[in-house]
Amino acid sequence: MKLNVATAVLVAAYMPAPAVAQDCTGNEKCTGESACSGADQSKIGCGSCNGQFACVDATKEIGTNSCNGAFTCLRADVAIGDGACDADGACDGINGQDVPGGEW
Repeated sequence: MKLNVATAVLVAAYMPAPAVAQDCTGNEKCTGESACSGADQSKIGCGSCNGQFACVDATKEIGTNSCNGAFTCLRADVAIGDGACDADGACDGINGQDVPGGEW
C-alpha cells in the first residue's frame, strides 16, 4: 500500500504519543518487598506505593504520595487521589468508589 503525504500526516496525527517514564528522583515509588508486583507502574505517582506489598495487583491510577505503608493499597480496584491511603492496610482491597486525595 502506497501512502501519499496527506495520508501520512493524518496517520501521524492520530498515533498516540510514546509513554514517557516518570522521573521520581528524590521521591521514589514502589520501594519495599514486592511493592508493585502485578500493578502498572505507569499509573502510579511519584512518592507512592512504598512499603511491603503496598500496591500489589492495584488496577487503577494512584496519585502522588499515596499508599505508603505495608499492605496499604493491596488489590485496590479504584483510582486513589494524591496524598491518600497512607497507613498500613488503609485501602487494602478497596473497590467501588474512587478515593479522592487526602483521605484515609
